[in-house]
Amino acid sequence: MAFDTTTPFITLAPPGPPNGSTAAALDGVTIFYPGQTLPTGSSWTPKVYPYTIQAYGDTAIENVMLLNSYQGINLTTGAGRHIVNNVFGQPILNGIKVQQSQDVGRISNVHFWIFWSAQSAATPRAAVENWIRRNGTAFIFADAEWEIVHDVFAWGYYVGMNFGPVGGAATSGQMSNVAFDDTGVGLDSYGTSIAGITFSNLTISASTDTLTPRVGIWNHSNSNFSNFNVVNGIFFGNMQQAVIWEQPGLLMLSNSRIESVTAGTPAIKVSAGDAMIQNNAFTGAVAGTLDVSVTSAGRVLITGNSLYGGTLPASPPAGTHLANNW
Repeated sequence: MAFDTTTPFITLAPPGPPNGSTAAALDGVTIFYPGQTLPTGSSWTPKVYPYTIQAYGDTAIENVMLLNSYQGINLTTGAGRHIVNNVFGQPILNGIKVQQSQDVGRISNVHFWIFWSAQSAATPRAAVENWIRRNGTAFIFADAEWEIVHDVFAWGYYVGMNFGPVGGAATSGQMSNVAFDDTGVGLDSYGTSIAGITFSNLTISASTDTLTPRVGIWNHSNSNFSNFNVVNGIFFGNMQQAVIWEQPGLLMLSNSRIESVTAGTPAIKVSAGDAMIQNNAFTGAVAGTLDVSVTSAGRVLITGNSLYGGTLPASPPAGTHLANNW
C-alpha cells in the first residue's frame, strides 16, 4: 500500500448541525508508516509526510500511538475545545501543533520517546535521534486560548515547546507537570497573549551532546512580548543557560532550582522586559560567574535567592532591585 504524502492520514471533521454531531473522536489506534524506514548506517534523512491526524472543530483524540509519524497531530484549523489524552510515540519533525484554538483545549498524558528508533542497532538509532534532536519540536502553540496542558514529557527534541503569535493572537494557559529531557531549548517563545502562561512543576534537562544552544527558557528578541510565570522548576543537565529573556513581557520565576550552567555564562540573562526572580536556588553556580545578568531591562526584582558561590550584578541598572540574596 502506498501512503499519500500530500494529505493527512486521518481527518477528524465533525459535520455540525443540522446534519449531525458537533464533535468527532479517535480512540485506540496505533499508526505506523512502513515507508519511514530506519537507517542502515550513521546518516539519515526522514521521509516527509503531512500530519498524521488533522482535526477540525471539537475533537477528542485518545489512546493513540504515533510510532514514527513525521508530523503527529494538527489542531490548527479551529479545533477549539479539543481533548488530547494518552498519546505516545516518536513524531519526527513536529509532535502536536495547536493554532486557532479558542475556548480551552486540553492536552494530557503525552509521552514522546524513542519508541521507534530504539528498535534499531546503536549506530542507525543514533542517526535518527541526532536528526530529531537538531530539528524536532514536541509541541507548538501558535494561537491557543487558555490551553490546559498536564503530564507531558518529551525526550530528545530540539525544542520542547514553541510559542508564537499568529495574526496578533497568541497563547495563554496553564501547564503543569511538564518535562523535557535531552533538549536544545525547553520553552522557546516568540510571543504569548497578555494573560500569559503559568507553568508549575517544570523540568528541563539540556542535551548531553554538543548541540547548541542548550537553554531552558528562551524569550527571543522581536516586536512581541511574552509573559511566563514559572513555579517549582528545575533546570539541569548539560545546560548553557537556564533563561535568556530578551524581549518585552514579564518573567516570574520562583521556588526553582538551577543546577548547571556553562562557566562564564550567566544562568539567567535579562536584557529586556520585566522580571521577578525570587526564592530560587542556584545550586549549580560556578564561582565568580553571574547567576543573574541584567542589562537594558525594565523593572527587575531579585530577592531571596540562594547563590551557592555565584554572584549578582555589582552595579545593576536603574529599575533593578536586589535584596536578601545570599
